Amino acid sequence: WASHILEHLHTREVEDVLKNIHRVIKNDGVGILIVPDLKCLVDKLSKGEIHKELYTSSMGSITPMDMIYGATIISKDKEYMMHKTGFTEEYVIDLLKVLKLHGYVNSDGSNIFIILSKSPIDELCVNIDNVINDFYRWITPH
Repeated sequence: WASHILEHLHTREVEDVLKNIHRVIKNDGVGILIVPDLKCLVDKLSKGEIHKELYTSSMGSITPMDMIYGATIISKDKEYMMHKTGFTEEYVIDLLKVLKLHGYVNSDGSNIFIILSKSPIDELCVNIDNVINDFYRWITPH
């Protein structure tokens, strides 16, 4: 389980990280990765709404600029927290194909959920709703 990590790497590093995550997954295990879905920004960017709130996280208000470059709330004076790459569902699917990795990819409109496996994943066996609900329970302040 890794949430909002890959976007902090340079694009050239993502392939090696995905291959290594896949390498260490047990035969009957899965790796779950979550990255921001830049596709949700298209409408906001076309309207010039780059600093309007998209949603509120446990850290505060998140804007399109935060999703592109890293949340200013936490990345201020911390270059390592800046985003160095971005993802769309289609890009992730293509990347997994190029790398010949088994996986299942789904977006909820804000985040892309990537499930890696050693074997092909039957879409019917993946309860993506549970993965998404668990993620939102994890990031929601209690």
